[in-house]
Amino acid sequence: MSDDTCCARLPEGETCGRAPFDASLPFPLCTNHLFAIQRWDFREAAERFREQHPQPVVVRPDRSIVYYVRVGDRVKIGTTVKTVRQRFQGQLPPDAQVLATEPGSYEVERRRHRQFRHLQDANEWFHGGPELWEHIAQLREEHGTPDDLVE
Repeated sequence: MSDDTCCARLPEGETCGRAPFDASLPFPLCTNHLFAIQRWDFREAAERFREQHPQPVVVRPDRSIVYYVRVGDRVKIGTTVKTVRQRFQGQLPPDAQVLATEPGSYEVERRRHRQFRHLQDANEWFHGGPELWEHIAQLREEHGTPDDLVE
């Protein structure tokens, strides 16, 4: 394979061989394969991979929490065994607000990510939406308001 041909492998095992869309890319791909990758749903593939290759949970559900931190108009849903303040140690901007927490480990976090996938911006960040705000309100009612505010 040379850098002046598409590096995508065909089902027969050979490379595509078409001219790359942009030869300066780390992986030269023709227009067809570049758009095929763009259309591919990485989140679904990652979820299928996690289901097929379960990882051992490294945090104890009785000690870990799922947190909801608002920064601007986005909400981060994550998991920690520390307090939210310890987890971020000054990494968040001054306007960050801990909205809610709930007991749970990575499994609960993954469930929430699936539940609010339609609001997902990137990775653990979500746009606010009526369903998310309602869920946060229910958590605050059930578990109280977080006293671990980010200053």
